[in-house]
Amino acid sequence: MKAIFFDFYHEHPKCGKDIVTNIDAQALFDLLSTDENIIAMIDASEAGKPAIAAVVQAVESYCDNNRQADFDLTIDQRRTVVGCMIKTILSPFGYIPVEPTTRTQKELPKSVGAKYFKSGSCYFYDSYAPPTMKIVRTATVEELDTFSLKRIVKCPYCNTKNRVDLEDGCTATTEERPMGTGRLFEVDYEEGCTSCAKSFRISGYVSEYPVGALEYEKIKATPTEE
Repeated sequence: MKAIFFDFYHEHPKCGKDIVTNIDAQALFDLLSTDENIIAMIDASEAGKPAIAAVVQAVESYCDNNRQADFDLTIDQRRTVVGCMIKTILSPFGYIPVEPTTRTQKELPKSVGAKYFKSGSCYFYDSYAPPTMKIVRTATVEELDTFSLKRIVKCPYCNTKNRVDLEDGCTATTEERPMGTGRLFEVDYEEGCTSCAKSFRISGYVSEYPVGALEYEKIKATPTEE
C-alpha cells in the first residue's frame, strides 16, 4: 500500500515532534501522495532529475496560498521535511536515493521556476528495495465519432501528395441495411495540385457502413491537361 503520514514521521523523527500535529505538513504529504504527483516524481527520477522538480510548483503554491500556516518554506528545515516526505512516498515503489550520497543532491533546472527550493534528491529504481507498489500505465483506443472524407491524393503529373476533403465534391446516397444506415459517397470533381498547379480529376466512391466505419473505397486521380 501507499505510505501514510505516520510512516513518514516514524522514519524521520528528527523532522520534529510538532510535525505530527501540523495540519499543513499533513496536507502537503497528501498532496505529494496523489497518483498524479507520484507518477510525475517517478518520471522525473527516470529522467535523472530531482523528484521534487516535478512537484515543486504545486508544493510552493500551496505554501504561498497558506501564508499564515506554520510551514514556511523559507526555512531550511521545512524544505528538508518535504524532501523526507518524498523519500517515504517513493519508497514503496522501489525508488531510493541515488548512491553514493555525494551524488544524491542535484540542482533544480531553472525551467521549473522554483522560488524556495534550489536542489533536491535524485532517486533510482532498485528491485531489491523491495517495492510493494508499482505504476500501471493504461491506454485506451477509441473510434472517432465522425466519418472523415479527408484523404491524401497524389497528383498524376508530379506525384505530389495533396491533402483533399472529398466532401467538397461528392454526392451521398443512403440505404438501410441489416447493421443500420449505409452511405455511399460518389466523388467526381477537379482539384488543383498544390505543387505544379495543374488540374486533375478525382473520381470514385467511398462506402460507409455501418455508421462511422469504412466499408470500402476506390479513389483515383486522372490528368485533365495534356
